[in-house]
Amino acid sequence: MRLWGAILAVAMAAMIVNCQTDAVLLSSIDPSGGSTQGGTSVTLAGRGFEAGMTVAFGSAQGTVVSVDSATRATVSTPASSNVTGAVDVVVTDTAGETGTKTNGFTYTSMLVVANRDSNDVATFNVDRQTPSIAKFSSSPTSSGGTYPRSMAFDATNNLLFVPNRGSATVSVFAYQMADGSLTGVTGSPFSVGGLNPNAVAADTVQHLLFVANYSSNTITAFSYDTAGVLTAVGTGVSCGGTGPFALAIDPTRQHLFVANSTSNDIAVFDYNTDGELVAVATSPTPAGGTKPLGLAIDTSGHVLIVANETSNVLVLFTIGSAGALTNVNNISAGGVAPYPLAIDTAHQFVFVGNQTSNDVVSFTYDAVNGLARAAGLALDAGGRQPTAMAIDSTNATIFVGNGASSDIQLMTYDTTTGQLAQSGSALSSDGRTPMSMRFIP
Repeated sequence: MRLWGAILAVAMAAMIVNCQTDAVLLSSIDPSGGSTQGGTSVTLAGRGFEAGMTVAFGSAQGTVVSVDSATRATVSTPASSNVTGAVDVVVTDTAGETGTKTNGFTYTSMLVVANRDSNDVATFNVDRQTPSIAKFSSSPTSSGGTYPRSMAFDATNNLLFVPNRGSATVSVFAYQMADGSLTGVTGSPFSVGGLNPNAVAADTVQHLLFVANYSSNTITAFSYDTAGVLTAVGTGVSCGGTGPFALAIDPTRQHLFVANSTSNDIAVFDYNTDGELVAVATSPTPAGGTKPLGLAIDTSGHVLIVANETSNVLVLFTIGSAGALTNVNNISAGGVAPYPLAIDTAHQFVFVGNQTSNDVVSFTYDAVNGLARAAGLALDAGGRQPTAMAIDSTNATIFVGNGASSDIQLMTYDTTTGQLAQSGSALSSDGRTPMSMRFIP
């Protein structure tokens, strides 16, 4: 009896070990954070992985790309419904057994700031619910040149493009949503083939980058690969005026719009899939004011809005199918020296920062009636000289960069009336003179 008891005990122990070995376990997720838009490729490590298993991130199911072994799998994350924060990750095998990593993945959104006078790029973690921002520990990063003034990004390939006006280059960074880190790609920074690059715009479908060179009055084009390496397309074309200051792009119709700040006009170019630029027949068009500095585009509504700094007016243009611009109306900017614009195309609001009067004003717009003042008075910018703006239109949040006080003020707005309200106090831009901001959801 004792012998049989010992044999039974050994058998039971072996069964327990086997059960523990076969049980689903999720031990790590790399990377452990990514965009609220989903699509982050993550590697899972653990045990008990098998074909047919599912992986949930909070309440949403990810896409299992591959199960490489019982201990390793690759999964694409689902979107988070624009909510930031940590979620549990649960692996479920075909028998219904589960393995959970509590708070295993953190959904993040990021605010990126180009600080002109400190020659760096700062990154902030955005809490979209509060809303609030907190500097990433990796911030700031050198811009790779001097006088960074503008930015564009490719959210599919996690690439950030930063023109350095003082060094006639464009730096390209690979960014990580999990920690806000920026890493220069191979060959960065790249020569732009012009003088004083002031603005960039990216067609992320065709992998094209356009650069406005202020002092040489040219637009240069580049193609780029998924790693962010730039290749020049030709030698550049005339900007169609003088002092090209801002760019806007319609990737659907493949039109590029250029605000020429000293000739007071807007040039329009067609481009093909190779990036070759050709001015449309009606280009350039008078800007409807003097010193056009800011552009905002609604590609679905075929509307372009221009901020004219020295005449203190905003102008709405409709965009014809061939790129022709039609001036619908001019309206006072509601302050002095309008420059940065942020647009909510879903609710048809546009917001302008007035640099000298240190305020932000909201407007409604449509293609038929043009621009009109929205509800509420001009709101104090929370600092001095608003020079940059970004928007999270899903959560009705605006980020205002104040150049003279080197800080960032968050604002919220009513999606029915457009009325603005400050959210918290202004925070340091983590550098000097923020001149460009981009919100990456």
